[in-house]
Amino acid sequence: MKKNVVLYGNSNQGKSTLFGYLFVELNDVGGVEKFENYFKRELPKYNPALLYTWIANKDYFLKKSTINEFTGEQEDRFVFNESGMSVDVFERGMPIEVDGKREVFTFFDTPGQDQFHTQRDKGLEHGDIGVFCIEMGEILKGAVDENHFRIYDIWPKISRKKPIIVLTKIDIDDHTSEEDYLRACEILRKIGGYDESVRIVPTCVVAKEKRSANVLSKSDLTPWYSGPTLIEAIVEAAKK
Repeated sequence: MKKNVVLYGNSNQGKSTLFGYLFVELNDVGGVEKFENYFKRELPKYNPALLYTWIANKDYFLKKSTINEFTGEQEDRFVFNESGMSVDVFERGMPIEVDGKREVFTFFDTPGQDQFHTQRDKGLEHGDIGVFCIEMGEILKGAVDENHFRIYDIWPKISRKKPIIVLTKIDIDDHTSEEDYLRACEILRKIGGYDESVRIVPTCVVAKEKRSANVLSKSDLTPWYSGPTLIEAIVEAAKK
């Protein structure tokens, strides 16, 4: 069974939020509140919208090299990555139930910005299952450009497989209608050139309310959606 799942896409598409949410919900970590309390204590400008993004960061800190003013020697110090922007590949084991058994899948969160393309490509090489994240609103506004699909194509070229496509942030501007979903799918298939076999899952993770849609379970936000949740699509791909 294929168990390495790589999340990728352009920057600000909700990859790390999704990654952090999955980590909290699939692992026995004692609830999201302990992370929330930690961030509130450590950060002067706590932003609840970035809660799961910060959790996604492997060690919560970025390492920076500095010169010790007393010794003149180079040393590493750690500072908090308050921006929430992924700058490296973050890896987490997450148990998923498959046919009544708990199987540990390894998830990889990859950076979206081109300046970190080396790290992104390194992460993509680990993937048995690709999950391409793209914001629903950007598609409907016509903001999807060649750069999105240049990044989209990287994993299929490496793996020779088609990824699962996750439409993120469907709650923003209320893009939760079936009409919006079908229009987004049509645009993606027209630009991307892939067929009906590619799973396209409409999702959102609302960090402030600690809830999601169609990630682990179906949502009342999309009663018309009859396809698989993201986790179901991942299990389906793992069995192929």
